[in-house]
Amino acid sequence: MALEWVVLGYAAAAEAVMVLLLTVPGLGPLRKGLVAVIRKLLKPFLSIVPFCLFLFMDIYWKYEHRPNCEAESCTPTEHLRHQKSIMKSQRNMLLIVSALVFYWLLFSVTHLVVKIDQLNSRVDKLKNQINFLLLKMGAFTPKLLTGVFTHLLLTPEDGSSYPTNVEIPTPRFGGTSYAGDLTSYAWKDDLL
Repeated sequence: MALEWVVLGYAAAAEAVMVLLLTVPGLGPLRKGLVAVIRKLLKPFLSIVPFCLFLFMDIYWKYEHRPNCEAESCTPTEHLRHQKSIMKSQRNMLLIVSALVFYWLLFSVTHLVVKIDQLNSRVDKLKNQINFLLLKMGAFTPKLLTGVFTHLLLTPEDGSSYPTNVEIPTPRFGGTSYAGDLTSYAWKDDLL
């Protein structure tokens, strides 16, 4: 039975290392490859859950069927063996719990990293769309676009903090100047 505990220990250690690598700052270029590898390993590592349940039932069965060692009926060696058995059971139970917790952490952290990457790519896409539209209108230089985008993206839905009476320069394609509240422009609502 010792081989199962060795396998579970190595699996828990591998999960702990993967969680550590995902959460360590400064691994920017390696993070995408690491996330791809870990996402592919999540399904095989899911087999740890039924394996842990099997080992938990084994510990429970041994706990229920172990011989009782009363103070007067046991020799010192039997009493020592009984105490060692209890210590091993507690250690193995701690190993089961740590393997399950590390799998859950690995799954959660990987999901969060993937979600953050998706949101960052969405923000970059929105920035590029706004930059393209505003440059097409000829209204702003690229340096000013980041501030405008950030302001438009971070304002609440009710529009309470949008600027009013903003003067946008005359676009190149037309002769009119747009002045007024930015919340009334259709292009802002379409992009957000």
